[in-house]
Amino acid sequence: MSAPSYISRDTLASMLRSSNPPVVIDVREDDRIGGHIKSSVHIPAPDLRRDPSLYLKHVKGKDTVVFHCMYSQLRGPTCAVRFWYALDKARKDGRLQSVPEVVILEGGFAQFIKAGKAHDDLIEAFDPRYHSSP
Repeated sequence: MSAPSYISRDTLASMLRSSNPPVVIDVREDDRIGGHIKSSVHIPAPDLRRDPSLYLKHVKGKDTVVFHCMYSQLRGPTCAVRFWYALDKARKDGRLQSVPEVVILEGGFAQFIKAGKAHDDLIEAFDPRYHSSP
């Protein structure tokens, strides 16, 4: 089980359009207003940090779980690492048979929306008033 690594917005977009899309966990808090990645699971960072094992149900049967916050500089990476440790513990305890790869979206949601129209189909509830420029 390797430690979390980073993936690009284009890699994530390709994965989301595949037949086996990853689980995307958005750990933003109030800054989630103004848009999110389609089908992402919203778990605010404080909730996930409190007890990451409560959220293992979201990744059962998945190959990949992607974490992000607005810029993936602090909350996203911190939550990804904590979740990775919870997955490893669940694997060792026999609660999970297969463990997904944990990755972090490079540049976070801010970088994802900068792709413009290339990824418009993967964004919901976008409101440009909350972002400097897509």
